[in-house]
Amino acid sequence: MSAMFGTTRQTNRAHHAILAVVLFAVLLASTALAWWLAQIRRPSAEQGAEILAGIRSRKLSAFWTGTSEQWFLARKGNIAVSWRLAWHEPSEDGHYRGLDVFPVPGSPAQAYWEHWTLTADATEGHYVAGTVTRGPIGFVVQADTQIDLRNGTITAVQQIEGTRYQSSTPAPAEYLPEGTLLLAAGRVAAQKGRGRFVMVSNQTPPEGDRTRLLPIVMSYAGAAEEELFPDGAMVNVGGGDWVVFDSRGQLIGRIWKADNIVELPASAGDIAYHFREAPQAVQAITTYLKRSTATKSSTDTQPGE
Repeated sequence: MSAMFGTTRQTNRAHHAILAVVLFAVLLASTALAWWLAQIRRPSAEQGAEILAGIRSRKLSAFWTGTSEQWFLARKGNIAVSWRLAWHEPSEDGHYRGLDVFPVPGSPAQAYWEHWTLTADATEGHYVAGTVTRGPIGFVVQADTQIDLRNGTITAVQQIEGTRYQSSTPAPAEYLPEGTLLLAAGRVAAQKGRGRFVMVSNQTPPEGDRTRLLPIVMSYAGAAEEELFPDGAMVNVGGGDWVVFDSRGQLIGRIWKADNIVELPASAGDIAYHFREAPQAVQAITTYLKRSTATKSSTDTQPGE
């Protein structure tokens, strides 16, 4: 009897050892599968580069036709809290140029502006940005950032808290030229895809003389709320906020999730009704740009002037 019980115990031990090995193998396989799924779901630089390559191969004219001027009114509940202007048009030389203006959060007397030009295939471009501030006798427009993309190299001049920085770096394949962020987001929406890109942040100093590029992740986030955005597709850009596009790839709004703010298309008259100085601020910027030669040469307008 004792011999039989000893054999049984040995058999049980062997069975438990085999079971432990099998369970360990299953655990390893599950971990590997979870890692693999995370990798294929994670937006990659290669996906970003593919989206940009598709835009360049088709050229900007495939996505932008004629002049586009869009005003947006941001509301928190029933209260108008901010506004935005997005404008772009083809130029006579076949290039494209655009202007974006939006108020500084928490500072109603000041707004940011960004003006850019791009070649037809978005392989080269020029960008200048700054602020417009209401003064005692009008608006004061200043430039604090200049970025150029030429021959595969990014060159940046930045004025940050009184310090002037000049830097450069090679442009990787996933680099978003200034002016293409929303276009790339629209392609993410159309493809129901994702991608990781890099951009220059105006207020981020370089690393020595090398321009610092910050990652920005875009992911398709599903259909938008039908009542607010009929036929709308949402893209998460860089965090918890969404931009919304229609089936043609046209920007139709934004949702600032953390602040419970929704940005919807509006007329210039609607914007002026709620923010009477907004048209004057935009006029001051366009006058400044006409007087400067910022769009013709990367050395004509220096940040801080």
